[in-house]
Amino acid sequence: MDIKRKTLNLVSQISIIKMEMTSKRDNTLDCACGILIIHMILGHIFQWPQLTTTHFYQWMNILYFFMPWFFFKAGIFYKKTPVKKVFSTSFHRLIVPFIALSLIGHAFLCISLVQEGGHTWQDFLINPMKDILLLGSTTGNFPLWFLLSLFFTKILYSLLNTQIPPTYITGISCLSCLVIYWIHIQYPTYLPNTVCGLFFFSIGYQLQELQYKRIIFFLSALIYISTLILTPSFVDMRSNLLLSGYYQIWLIGAIAGCITLNNICSSAKKHLPPILCTIGYHSILFYISHWIFLIITKVFITYFSGFQNHPWIDFTAFICGTIIGCS
Repeated sequence: MDIKRKTLNLVSQISIIKMEMTSKRDNTLDCACGILIIHMILGHIFQWPQLTTTHFYQWMNILYFFMPWFFFKAGIFYKKTPVKKVFSTSFHRLIVPFIALSLIGHAFLCISLVQEGGHTWQDFLINPMKDILLLGSTTGNFPLWFLLSLFFTKILYSLLNTQIPPTYITGISCLSCLVIYWIHIQYPTYLPNTVCGLFFFSIGYQLQELQYKRIIFFLSALIYISTLILTPSFVDMRSNLLLSGYYQIWLIGAIAGCITLNNICSSAKKHLPPILCTIGYHSILFYISHWIFLIITKVFITYFSGFQNHPWIDFTAFICGTIIGCS
């Protein structure tokens, strides 16, 4: 009876601890993640019916730091761990989904290609492998480049962190980003975006708590707003391609944007819709699957209308298909 009573007490204590941990969970980053994952998916939805010249899409550039933020966030949660463990854990969490969702995405893309007609066998078998080697992901699930890049970033940071201080890693990765940009290294794309990801990852690691100090928030907000107004600088992080402005300004402005958003969400988290935090908490599921639902929606649109609808009709269909699929 004593053993049974002690066991029940232990289970009860564990349950209480779990409830306390859940209730104390800081959902600040979940809310920020929810905002940015919605922003990213919506941006992709605008791209499919070619509505990228609309004013709303252009205004979405206000959150141009959304991809650096995901690396920044990963750095915040990084804990110094043996490289072997980082490799095994990251492989399970990043590479396994990368492989599985790449295959699923390509399967649905094949359906779309058959539907279009006029494609050779290379489009079905050779091109996907070439895309992974050069671009870091397949056309069937293009956003998955992030998983591969984050995997390399975590391994690289863990290796460097055993040899040199974090501040040195930040400096070396920043200089490497600039050199790669200046000498125009583009392929394979996971080389420049991994180095770039390493920079934002290392900054996130060093500013885990410091970012929430009032002076850091004010300075970051000032830099972010100033660069956005005076020298708007945007970079496609996947390809490391400068879209406008200055590459150096983008690096600085993106960090300032990450810190600014995190502080705003921290201050306003009680007033933000809970759905944002829920979406942010499950962000990886939305990230790895939404492109597949866009392909499936395109297949249905093509089947029923020949894909000749008005762009806004197609846009509405992509919105509905993504919401239904992701829910």
